[in-house]
Amino acid sequence: MTIDTTSPWTEPPARGSATTTAGVSSTDANHSTKERTIMRHELHTEIDIHATPETVWNILTDLEHYPEWNPFIVQSRGHVAVGNELINRMQPPGGKATTFKPTVTAVDAAQTFEWLGRLGVPGVFDGRHRFELEPTPSGGTRVVHAEQFQGVLVRLLRKSLDTRTNAGFEAMNAALKTRAEAFDRERS
Repeated sequence: MTIDTTSPWTEPPARGSATTTAGVSSTDANHSTKERTIMRHELHTEIDIHATPETVWNILTDLEHYPEWNPFIVQSRGHVAVGNELINRMQPPGGKATTFKPTVTAVDAAQTFEWLGRLGVPGVFDGRHRFELEPTPSGGTRVVHAEQFQGVLVRLLRKSLDTRTNAGFEAMNAALKTRAEAFDRERS
């Protein structure tokens, strides 16, 4: 697994959590007497899919075909490799479409796909989006779809994250399940 050590997080999202934390850093020589508040928030979803991790991986990393099935990230271009930039167009339910250019930070075939997106400079609004694929005993796949947000705008955007963005995650998960299970049925 590859982890971007320049990011605000050095470990993948914690399983089963949806948290917001505010921390106040201590004063240091570089910031004189100013205090800095860092806001963090995490979205965490999971879905079980009756298809192999390889099938789910192939669909998830076939960015060119997102417009055919993905109701949340309606377009995506780029090459899935660590350090590469993607161009994603996100359309959250009830929200405005937005194009962003995240950098791929982790790729482990049939297991992990992650990117880090930023709004402007680091610390304004950063999102580490992560997919983890775990084989299930029945031969299927549990997909953990999560994102950790950090920055000064998190507090202002939290309600939208918890409603529209989370609904987008759930819609994408359901569409991924439908497509992967149909593909595995056709192969049988």
